[in-house]
Amino acid sequence: MQKEQGAALQPTFQEVMRRLTDTPRRCGDCQLCCRLVPVEELRKPANKRCKHQRHAKGCAIYPRRPVSCAAWSCGWLAGFAFPRPDHCHYVVDALTDTIAADRPGEPRQYFDVLQVWVDPAYPDAWRCEQLMRFLEAKRLPAIVRFDERMAFTLWPPCFGDDGAWHRTETAPANAAQGMLAAEQRKAQGP
Repeated sequence: MQKEQGAALQPTFQEVMRRLTDTPRRCGDCQLCCRLVPVEELRKPANKRCKHQRHAKGCAIYPRRPVSCAAWSCGWLAGFAFPRPDHCHYVVDALTDTIAADRPGEPRQYFDVLQVWVDPAYPDAWRCEQLMRFLEAKRLPAIVRFDERMAFTLWPPCFGDDGAWHRTETAPANAAQGMLAAEQRKAQGP
């Protein structure tokens, strides 16, 4: 499998685990991941509060929580340079994922991507300066997710020839068109 550009710069599972044990950061009353991130074992969709979440107390089933919850960690908790999730209105997965990109006439390319789960009540939260600087410095695209269906891939300037940020819609056509239309209206002003 061919990896592109930023793959060698991405943290390994071991690096993330080391960061989690070395950082003074601890889960507290944020709990944004308990709402934004889907949990298949609990049939909990993205952007829906987990039925086991207890306000300012955490998870009611923490000792027996599903494997996907136990294995998951946010980038802030792992010590990366992101604001605390409940302050910036997005949660960053501490480990990267991989996507495939096809271009006509070229072999399929694979890219490590950062997953960013955005609170739909703050749809522009992903434009955070710290997040953008991190993606650009690490030469890392991100999948910006609003739920399981509405998302786009954000490509830093190093992936293009024009020095600009680019978006690739990854949601179903109707959701992507709605997001794109809303963003175009916003760009045009009131």
